[in-house]
Amino acid sequence: MTQQPGARPFSPGSFAEVLGIEEVETGEGWARLRMPIRGHHMQSNNAVHGGVIMTLADTAFWRAVTTLLGAGQMAATSELKVNFIKPARGDSLVALSRVIHKGSRLMVGETDVTDAQGDLVAKALGTYVILEPR
Repeated sequence: MTQQPGARPFSPGSFAEVLGIEEVETGEGWARLRMPIRGHHMQSNNAVHGGVIMTLADTAFWRAVTTLLGAGQMAATSELKVNFIKPARGDSLVALSRVIHKGSRLMVGETDVTDAQGDLVAKALGTYVILEPR
C-alpha cells in the first residue's frame, strides 16, 4: 500500500528539515524522499557534499524502517556505508530506500540516490537497530 505524505515526518528545526528533505511517498518497508539542491549543500567543486547525500540516504532508510516498527518501538542507525557513483549536480536529488531484511533486533536496507535525470549518484547499505520501549 502506498501512502502519500500526511503529517510532516520531520520535527521542526531537525537536520532533515534544515536540508529541505521532503517525503514523496512511503509504503510498507520502503520510502521515497526528495531534496532540492541548494547553495549550502555544495562543496567547492560545484557538486553536492557527500555528507549531505549520506544524510539523505540515511533519512530515507529511517522512513522505510519506521513503516515496519511496532507500537512504541524506535530505531537508530547502527551502520551505514555509501558508495558515491558520480558527482551530484542539478536541482534535486531523490532517495528510494527499501528494507531488505527485518529481524527481531535489526533491519538491513539499501538506498539509491538519483539526480533529477534519474542517474544513480550514490548507493547506500545500512543497518538499523530496533529499540524497544522502556
